[in-house]
Amino acid sequence: MKDKKRVMLAFPTVVQVVSNPRNILTSPYQEGLMKVRCKGMEGDFSREFIAVFRCKEKGAPTTAAQLQRGMRLNMKMTESDTVPPELKGMATVDEVDDFTLPVYWVHSYTHDEDRLRIADNPGRLKFADQLSDSVVKAPVPVVAGDQEVPFYFFGGDWAIYSPGVEAKFAASQEGGVRSSVLKIDKLVRKNGGRLIFVPVPQSASLYPDLALGRNDGRVLNGPPGNTAVRELLRLLKEDGVSVVDLTEHFRSNRTYDCEGKGYPAWLPNDTHWSSWAAAESARLVKAEVTRVLKEPASFLGSDGNLAASVKEVPIGHQGDVGNLTVVESLGVQVAPVPTVLYQCNAIAGGRTEADVSAPVHVIGDSYAIIWENKGAGFSSHLGNLLNQPVYTMAVSGSGNRGAPHQWLKHASSNSPQVLIWLVAERTLAQSDWFELP
Repeated sequence: MKDKKRVMLAFPTVVQVVSNPRNILTSPYQEGLMKVRCKGMEGDFSREFIAVFRCKEKGAPTTAAQLQRGMRLNMKMTESDTVPPELKGMATVDEVDDFTLPVYWVHSYTHDEDRLRIADNPGRLKFADQLSDSVVKAPVPVVAGDQEVPFYFFGGDWAIYSPGVEAKFAASQEGGVRSSVLKIDKLVRKNGGRLIFVPVPQSASLYPDLALGRNDGRVLNGPPGNTAVRELLRLLKEDGVSVVDLTEHFRSNRTYDCEGKGYPAWLPNDTHWSSWAAAESARLVKAEVTRVLKEPASFLGSDGNLAASVKEVPIGHQGDVGNLTVVESLGVQVAPVPTVLYQCNAIAGGRTEADVSAPVHVIGDSYAIIWENKGAGFSSHLGNLLNQPVYTMAVSGSGNRGAPHQWLKHASSNSPQVLIWLVAERTLAQSDWFELP
């Protein structure tokens, strides 16, 4: 039968029933189609038909893979009795097939659905619907030293990947991240200093390809999972706040080498970064400290100071993922993995800790704590770069609230030249951020 080439419009059409594309999405197929039963065409909103969408393209889910009942779409499509040449041979899920209805091949469509707005970022989409405090194990391993090890993702709160979070970040309502950062920034400026806001990406943001069953290697080829967080940083910069975008650096430096072996920058069996990533972050923050100071400061050291005074110590690290309630309850044993301590010799050799009179303060959560007892954490490396220790106020699990509260109570009156706010990005979407009294 001859193809009917007539282009049809459906605006809006309402999704009625969707074939489940799961089998195609988890299969080795690089391309795939799915059938969707829809209702509503131009001039006849009661007309029903079958629409065929690409649900997988170049090995990744398309936006259509996230179609759900009740969604409203505007579509451009072609009615056809045979499969178009470019679609022939593709695997198809057709659970909603109805031979009484006409079939249309969808060329393009638009929508107002939050779910579909993030569907073009498969990494972000993978985590958008995870339950709070859930753990995701990557289907492919990573190399850590001389071993291949499983990679575990923990969100604590996966809301930074959810639909609509950009609007939440853009708002300045009290109790949200933007309001809190702006008020702390105003306070620090009033006392003659500068705030530098540094959200720390979680591993899901930097390694979304692993969760999708592949490994892009040292460089993440697709978009990171935390595109909404990076939009927040853009807004804060427009507000005049100094920020450091760690994602920009680590998406191209997801692994590091030591003695001819490769290691992931974020720990596969832990919710934190490696000592190497802490050192790299300190270097990036030190550059921002130098930039924001109005006049050269005598305490600033050279970048060469880090390489000259750091000892590399390979270790086996027992991460904290195995201690998470959901993992323990399932009886899953999470083994130690190889990593490397980048230990600051000067600090490890007995340099005194900073007091509140230090010109640079750090407030934060467990990212500011991990490795510090070995002189190999963020504050140790930042102090090493600045040629003197930095004052650190960190509260595990409460960098967005507990740490700034304690700093305001005990240290803010000392008016540091620079306050660095280091906080896990998983907390950014929460609505209980610290507010000045």
